[in-house]
Formats: sequence, C-alpha cells, structure tokens
Amino acid sequence: MKRIQVLFAFQSHLSGIHDPDFHDIVWYSRKVRVPDSFAGKRVLLHFGAVDYEAAVWVNGQQVACHEGGHTPFFSDITEALVEGDITLVVKAVDSAKLIQLLCGVQGKVLRRFGIEPGFAIRRSRT
Repeated sequence: MKRIQVLFAFQSHLSGIHDPDFHDIVWYSRKVRVPDSFAGKRVLLHFGAVDYEAAVWVNGQQVACHEGGHTPFFSDITEALVEGDITLVVKAVDSAKLIQLLCGVQGKVLRRFGIEPGFAIRRSRT
C-alpha cells in the first residue's frame, strides 16, 4: 500500500508515487471525520472526476457508481454515516487500452502503447 496525494495521477511526481506503469484498477481508502455541525442534515459527497469508472463505499456500504472520467458526480451518503470517523473507499477503473475513452492525464501512458492522446475518439455528452 502506498500513500498518494489525491488530485494527481499516480504516474505524476506530484502524486508522491510516480509509478510509470499502468494499472487498470486503483483503490483509494481513507478515514474521514464528518463535522458535528452536519448532524441531522443530508450529507453529500462530491467528486470533481474519477478516471474513468468509479465505485464508492462509505463504511462498507456502496453509495455511488459513476462512469465518465471527466465529469463531476455526487452521492447522498447520509444513510451510511456513523458517529466518529467514517471509512471512504473508492475503486477507480481506467483501461488505457480503450482509445475511445477521453485521454485526460493518461496521455503520457497512452504514448507508451503507441497511441497519441489527440487521436482518441471523444464521446459525445448528449
């Protein structure tokens, strides 16, 4: 298990990992404390993006699934909360071998497979 600076791809130096290999599936886990001021309110968990497919669990309960690595999403996690720290787990699935996916930060990795990032077929948002 390695510690990563979230918001950076694990291939990046800024992630703290700098692993140039490609991994189809990456798991993220962390403990989070929900502020006491949230008690009695609905709690939404927002993601700016997870490349490309995401599954999200809070305290072992699946609270979200999302496809579309460059689009934000959120989930109401209120029912999964407990007092004290919660455990947040995210499974990110991204296959660089599928060139029809948006390139995003994996452009450097795609080049290792002989694919130029600008070449990828982009999905319509309609």
